[in-house]
Amino acid sequence: MRVSFFYVIVSGLVSVVLIALVTLVSQATARETIISVPPPISDEPVFIIGTRVLDLDGNIRRIGDEDSVRPAALVFLNSYCTISSRYLPELNVLAETARKAEVDFYGVFSDPQLSWEDIRKIRDDYGLTFPILFDVSGDIASRLKPLVTPEAFVVGANDRILYRGRIDNRFADIGKLRNKITKFELSETIHRVASQTKLEPTSTQAVGCFFEAWKKGPVGGVTYSRDIAPLLSANCVECHRPKGVAPFPLQTYQQASQRADMIAHLTGTGFMPPWRSDPAYGRFKDERILSQRQLELIKTWAEVGTPEGDPAHLPPEVKLPPTDAWRLGKPDIVLTLPEPYQVPATGPDIYRYFVIPSSMVKNEYMVALDFRPGEPSVVHHAIVYVDYSGRARHLDAEDPELGFSVSGTGDFMDWQSPSSNGYIIGGWSPGAYAHRYLEGYGVPLAKGGDIVLEVHYRVIGKTVHDQSTIALYFADEPLKMKGYVQGIIMGTNNINIPPGEENYWRHIWMKLPGGATLTH
Repeated sequence: MRVSFFYVIVSGLVSVVLIALVTLVSQATARETIISVPPPISDEPVFIIGTRVLDLDGNIRRIGDEDSVRPAALVFLNSYCTISSRYLPELNVLAETARKAEVDFYGVFSDPQLSWEDIRKIRDDYGLTFPILFDVSGDIASRLKPLVTPEAFVVGANDRILYRGRIDNRFADIGKLRNKITKFELSETIHRVASQTKLEPTSTQAVGCFFEAWKKGPVGGVTYSRDIAPLLSANCVECHRPKGVAPFPLQTYQQASQRADMIAHLTGTGFMPPWRSDPAYGRFKDERILSQRQLELIKTWAEVGTPEGDPAHLPPEVKLPPTDAWRLGKPDIVLTLPEPYQVPATGPDIYRYFVIPSSMVKNEYMVALDFRPGEPSVVHHAIVYVDYSGRARHLDAEDPELGFSVSGTGDFMDWQSPSSNGYIIGGWSPGAYAHRYLEGYGVPLAKGGDIVLEVHYRVIGKTVHDQSTIALYFADEPLKMKGYVQGIIMGTNNINIPPGEENYWRHIWMKLPGGATLTH
């Protein structure tokens, strides 16, 4: 490595070393430079937090949302840049620092000349222990806009850049190492984030190789193997697979190419992936949002005839839990509909409530809930309540069919009455993840209550039967709980928008009995 010559000068070989230094530096000047002015940092969101990407082993990574929404540190790296290579082993230490600080840490390779195998070899050769992302189509780079490699970014949980620039001040310029490192900006930013110190966005000069990977776009044009397969694997196939909640699989070139126009249309209109919140107005757990660059890749691929490309460029097979597995491990209680419910072939959508005795023999704190649709093709979403009033059981007894229905949704309880004796404890929609609450918090469940499952069914042209299942997880030590979590409903049906009105809004409020903190 060229950098080693900066430190090794042996008596009697000085001239040889200097010749080697001059030769190697002259070869590198076309590639390596220092950015003389630190780039400004905008206050606009960069839409990184929650982005789904594959790592080198086929795991789906949700940047800054691996466990809970939190800051993320990303370092852009390169295979040919000696300065980048110099830092690789030390990034393992920084990654451990970030882990302790609850900051997600990633290395990013963004270069159309590289392959998955190339980057796996770099990872293994240098013994890198933190997640490495292959930005295969330049999507992450288009959001953060690195100028050199290596260049580090720290993005806050609010999706604003807190820091961008060098890892430390080891390099004063190309070929100029300081005798002593005096500033450790990346590490210091991570520590300040961990201490929740208010941070003003900061940038520093990064020394390294020009980032010029995507000046000419994807090499060979957009193809399924290189560009579309990783995108679908990270964002779609969790639902679009056999026995998944989506109506068809998208795991192969044949499956995707025969639906390319439909995929381009539904993603272009925002109908897919299923996510309705506007990211410009706040970020949430488990977001499913495609960037403009990703949307353009899908559209272009469909328009140019869905080229397959070289199968050697395919990403690793995505790793997903089985569709019949509980994602949080063995539950404490599993509750299933007492018998299958028949969903007719035709007619309007159905909102049906089912009463399931909880079978709890003592008071508990519920720390997580998971749901498994019995017939994924018809289950649109589900909401889970606990009812201590007996009203749901009474309505169930009056209805000759399994369960009961009411006008609208959520109306079987009087939410404004303090004696309603019931509340929401969880919910599910396609693509939703099961999560445990923050340590020390949970939903109080007293013995003797009924679990009420509300299911929204859509009809699909044929009669099917659903027997969905709920899994409950309880705190190991209820007496050590810090506080309780309770779901609330806040909304209005008064949305009679006048024709042509461009600035219609409603003011909705709810009075809480005490202080509260919003959580996921």
